[in-house]
Amino acid sequence: MGNGISINEVILDFFVEHGVDVVIESAQEFDFMDGLIDSFEVMSLLIQIEQTLDTRIEPTELLEEQNRTILGLINLVKSKQ
Repeated sequence: MGNGISINEVILDFFVEHGVDVVIESAQEFDFMDGLIDSFEVMSLLIQIEQTLDTRIEPTELLEEQNRTILGLINLVKSKQ
């Protein structure tokens, strides 16, 4: 991740680009796996995280309760770097 892009920026920008109005302050409550984005968009998000942040997230990891929110996903990515 040496390109200066932050994890928060990559993830929040993805959701904004896909029509989800979110700010970091509400990220803890945003359960994006509850229909905010569809399964194709989830896969696109995982690909973007892998390509931009050089961090691989398995789709099954998003099924875990703590990873279903935007803040949970941010923390998951941070834990893998």
